[in-house]
Amino acid sequence: EKYGYHRQSGNMTVRCAALLVIGIASLPFVLSAREPTLAEKSTRHATRMTEDIFTPLHPAPTRNCHASTLVSLSDGTVVAAWFGGTKEKNPDVGIWMSRKNEEDAWDAAFQVAKIEEVAHWNPVLY
Repeated sequence: EKYGYHRQSGNMTVRCAALLVIGIASLPFVLSAREPTLAEKSTRHATRMTEDIFTPLHPAPTRNCHASTLVSLSDGTVVAAWFGGTKEKNPDVGIWMSRKNEEDAWDAAFQVAKIEEVAHWNPVLY
């Protein structure tokens, strides 16, 4: 009886040791669990960008534009922004925006930044 008891006790010790080793081995995986990055979060509500998303705005709000940027909001709305005016460094240059509406057409563009004394650089939406 004594021998059988010790044998069971030995099996229990081996099981506990095995569980301890497994627990310690899995600790790095548990500790490395992290919050999703902004890029990972934003793709959860991604809007499918197709060729028709690039339909032009009519009438064009500025003679020239460049540095356009698009973002898909969590509700699926697509918003665009760009640097526009008659020519870079001219006083009429600013940052413009528009959004794709429920009818899948672009709303009238509106200027969101224009300070003649301050360079606006290129817009970035995120």
